[in-house]
Amino acid sequence: MTTPIDQLQELGLNKYEAEAYYTLLKRGPLTGYEVGKHSKVPLSRSYDILERLVDRGLAFAQPGEPARYRARDPQHFLGQVRSSIEENLKELTIALTSLSSNDDASEFWIVRGQKNILERSRNLIAATSSQLELSMPASCTIALANEIRQARERGVQILQPANQSTNSSEDIIMLCDGSEALLGTLVPEETCQAVVSSNNALVIALNGYFENVHDMQFVSMPTTSAPIQQDVEWMDWETRKHARLRTLSERHRVA
Repeated sequence: MTTPIDQLQELGLNKYEAEAYYTLLKRGPLTGYEVGKHSKVPLSRSYDILERLVDRGLAFAQPGEPARYRARDPQHFLGQVRSSIEENLKELTIALTSLSSNDDASEFWIVRGQKNILERSRNLIAATSSQLELSMPASCTIALANEIRQARERGVQILQPANQSTNSSEDIIMLCDGSEALLGTLVPEETCQAVVSSNNALVIALNGYFENVHDMQFVSMPTTSAPIQQDVEWMDWETRKHARLRTLSERHRVA
């Protein structure tokens, strides 16, 4: 189990400095002898360690024979640490970002395993801002129902084939904002694979695929917190409605 003394060491104090600072906070003003008596700091080194705390701004010294020491407010110390960490993170972000290449739009990236494919799909849906085109089995629609609903609530236009609820394929195809694609299969669960890319040729191919799929329809999902299964049943009902309308239209033309 991690102790406060362990955590102080993680923030930059050595073992004896952490022991001395913790003891001063716990017991109040102490002499070097008392710090050594109530902590694991060797008596022979207690005054040296306490002076180092004073130099680091973590303790105050009261002159006398012997001198006494009091810990500084931990909020001051933790504030210094926080500021230092935030500054280091800013500098590191700039340094690492400058190393990464942004010229990867034509690259193909493989995602392996159903769990990882669904998680990547959730991230893509969350990043979509205007249009999302989908082709996937009903089980996948259930798994992604929350993300699809949230996208719709953001104003994203969501399209999928009207006969999607009868799709027995385990393939998943997504095109986000007409610029980023995910294409793969969801079986076998552990070894299935999908490719994610903004490659122009792949995007054009999937744009053509969705343009050629007949009876594309808007996916409308309730904005209430209804169970996911109700959402899917509603989508099935909507699909059946469109099928009936097409049948009636065809009969009318024949007549």
